[in-house]
Amino acid sequence: MSRTVPGALGTHLAKGSSRLAFAASIVRKDGAALRIAETDADVTVDGQTYKALPGLTLGTIPYGLDGFSSGVDLEFGTKDDEPLTHIITRADIRDGMYDAAELTVVEFDQGLPAHGGVTIFWGRVSTITRTVEGRIKVVAKGILDQSHQVIVERYHPMCIWFFCDSRRVSCTSA
Repeated sequence: MSRTVPGALGTHLAKGSSRLAFAASIVRKDGAALRIAETDADVTVDGQTYKALPGLTLGTIPYGLDGFSSGVDLEFGTKDDEPLTHIITRADIRDGMYDAAELTVVEFDQGLPAHGGVTIFWGRVSTITRTVEGRIKVVAKGILDQSHQVIVERYHPMCIWFFCDSRRVSCTSA
């Protein structure tokens, strides 16, 4: 898998002096988006505005031989009076609003965010937790993670459908 680096950003990076940072975008099932960056001030990259969140940490992104990443962890802390907490509430987590939410991580130069960024991860949120202290941890799986899962259907005597029956809705049991 190859990554496309915007021309102006590529030229700047070739000079050897840059302050790379990353920004993360989490888009929930209902379309609400949380955009945060590990910067001291709000920043606009590729037309998207990201809220500054200096305590944002990104775990390592392991890449496979196929060039796709298997997953990533994001962690950050919030206070109850911060404007970011309205989008990640305990109720939304409990109600599954973040189940399979889309997570995109972009790397950019802090000094020249107008030059654009490079997408370094895209995947789906698998788990999200919020501690009593306000720390939030988002675990996302890469696009090919589901390709490694084995899916098996089992039929039991009480099932009224036959194997490969077109009328079958769901008679599987775990």
